[in-house]
Amino acid sequence: MPEESENKNTAASIVAPHATPIPPWAIAPFEDFLGHMERLGKFLDLVRNSLIVIDEMQKRVRSSLQESGIQPDAAGEKLIDHTEKLAAEARGEIQSGFSMLHSQAAILLWSGLETLVKDYVVRSLMERPGLILEEPWSSLKVKIGDYEGADQEQKARFLVDEQSARTRTRGGIARFELMVEWVGLKGSVGSDHRAAIYELQQVRNVFAHNRGVADSMFCDACKHLGLQPGQPLTVSQVMFDKYSNASTSYVFELMLRSSEFFGGTIAREALFNAAQKLKLKVTDTTTAARQSD
Repeated sequence: MPEESENKNTAASIVAPHATPIPPWAIAPFEDFLGHMERLGKFLDLVRNSLIVIDEMQKRVRSSLQESGIQPDAAGEKLIDHTEKLAAEARGEIQSGFSMLHSQAAILLWSGLETLVKDYVVRSLMERPGLILEEPWSSLKVKIGDYEGADQEQKARFLVDEQSARTRTRGGIARFELMVEWVGLKGSVGSDHRAAIYELQQVRNVFAHNRGVADSMFCDACKHLGLQPGQPLTVSQVMFDKYSNASTSYVFELMLRSSEFFGGTIAREALFNAAQKLKLKVTDTTTAARQSD
């Protein structure tokens, strides 16, 4: 995750130097995602640090009062009791490895990936209208009244929503790979990144639909986590960092595919090196794919 002191526009600083001749509309979804990750990273750092400060400050306040012998009045004692309760809550989250924080961040991370892929496909249909004459779009059945009454973007989103309904049984990255293949971005992804993004999806589903309690579906899908149905799921920082790394790396892979599609000449190594200099945790997904073959 990038730090506060780094380039204010991380997305542009990575994408722009390598953009030609990629059209602006094909860059925007990637910039949006990287900006989303930058904001999420700063927010996570802010909350983690704030919880630690609350815990430490409360310890110091109580210790200082005991050492000085000062007895607070009723209002002061009430305020101290309140802050001690807040500190206890903060301490619990710290001791859990910030599990609640990371679980909510996982939901936002998955949402960011979904939005990126969908927006890219929608923009592709808008800017490359000939696509609808090709499969799978040409065989898609729509209600002509609903379709013709929509504007250009609504039509594109309608088609993507209809086509995406056929991918719901696909888990993790497989769903995204099918969607980007519809607009010419077919490629390969390493098994480690596939596994991490699949796990991210399952974690997101447990917290979005089952209050973070593992069910039989989750336990079957993620046997390696060793949970039984009914047990609470804890999302550690190591787990979230794994999801973040895999997701951002996959997005970089899609950027490279998009560049190649439009005849660009992004140097794979240079792009990943630029991201790492800005402290984005990324690894080359195609290198991983070759190593996993």
